[in-house]
Amino acid sequence: QALTAKNNRGVINIAFSYSAQEEIASAITETVQETTHQRLSASSINMDTVASHLYTTHTPPLDMLVRSSGVNRISDYLLWQLIINSSKYVKDDKGERKDGSDHSSQVDLERDITEGAAYHIVPTHWPDFGMDDMVPIILKWQLGEFRKFLGLTTETQVGNLLK
Repeated sequence: QALTAKNNRGVINIAFSYSAQEEIASAITETVQETTHQRLSASSINMDTVASHLYTTHTPPLDMLVRSSGVNRISDYLLWQLIINSSKYVKDDKGERKDGSDHSSQVDLERDITEGAAYHIVPTHWPDFGMDDMVPIILKWQLGEFRKFLGLTTETQVGNLLK
């Protein structure tokens, strides 16, 4: 710990035998205990309050999660911390859905690449995972960060830039 105590360049969390569901339940239990002991009012509880009790509370926000083994699922790792880039409704200047309907399946969607952590699934199993697997993931993540820096927030905008 002494060697890395002043590290401010990067953090790697490797999760083995870890349950995000247990982590979230524990964080909620601790939050409830704070209200029981009157250190916190129930009305002041929000997502940040619960997040302050997660195992990763003293680490920077998650930038990326790499899932080895090629299985296409999230698993039970860092569920709270992993806010997957989500599709959002495309709205007009008035904040209304483009098609004017209330039915979400009829609404145009654009992928928002500015929110949440990057999520990568690699076919390599953990014991064989190495630099050849990690470098392309880091380069892809850096490209996404560069897009955000340029203000390109959707795949459509990126495509228009490349035309």
